[in-house]
Amino acid sequence: MTDRRLWRLDSPDPFRLSRISDEVEALLESGGLSERGRFTARLVTEELVLNAFHHGGAHAVTVELEARDRLVLEDDGSPFDPSAAAVDEPATGERGRGLLLVRGFAKALRYARRGERNRTEVVLPDGDRHQ
Repeated sequence: MTDRRLWRLDSPDPFRLSRISDEVEALLESGGLSERGRFTARLVTEELVLNAFHHGGAHAVTVELEARDRLVLEDDGSPFDPSAAAVDEPATGERGRGLLLVRGFAKALRYARRGERNRTEVVLPDGDRHQ
């Protein structure tokens, strides 16, 4: 395991993304975060990173473990607020389910556009009770 808390991806490489998710999860486990919190971290990391590359046209995405229960993802893609429900989001379609899951599992999502970068702060649930 590494004690690294900042990762950068220059492509949506699934093997590298999985390895980063593993490292984040291991750090969170060693910090005592619940299984639910660790599951949420993996879900959020993978969903938001892949969306930034595939839908936002990002060239680079960073993932930072900022605190025991907080992830920050930044990308240089098109402006997009994952915390806001899209007006035309299908209720039962195949697309958009990942973001619905992210919103449902995260304790809080905070989005800001800073210059040419999207910044999403994710507060992870702590404990196995329903948040």
